[in-house]
Amino acid sequence: MEATYDDKQERSLAFLFLIIAFVALSIGGLIGLFQALEHAQIDFYPLLLIGSYYQGLTLHGVLNALTWTTFFISGFLMITT
Repeated sequence: MEATYDDKQERSLAFLFLIIAFVALSIGGLIGLFQALEHAQIDFYPLLLIGSYYQGLTLHGVLNALTWTTFFISGFLMITT
């Protein structure tokens, strides 16, 4: 008797990982834009929940370097292998 493997749940998880990755990349990129505007003396940080430039810098780094790469690699490898 041949066993069948249903990968629908695995693919759903992989696509969820990719969605999380691209949401993190988008938010991190938006905060990167705020950093560039800060250097141009346009300060949007008081309008956000982010208190200062350095909190934005930390959030930008965590979202782009850690969250995006981890979830993208996990989702991409689940789809391709």
